[in-house]
Amino acid sequence: MLDDEEALATALGAGIGARLQAAQVVAVQRVLARSNWQKIADGRTARDVQPEAVADADQAFAQLSHGAGGS
Repeated sequence: MLDDEEALATALGAGIGARLQAAQVVAVQRVLARSNWQKIADGRTARDVQPEAVADADQAFAQLSHGAGGS
């Protein structure tokens, strides 16, 4: 994850702003992956989880793009 974060930060530009953006994106990916994993571990199939996972990702990245207070 740290390598992904560093690569994304480099692509976003120099400075703390790019590093913070990269960290936020990687954190969102981690939370979404964990949520999906838990649903599957609880017995649901990936096919069943997929529509909810897409909706969760849409919400998560919309919230990320509009700030922490978005919903």
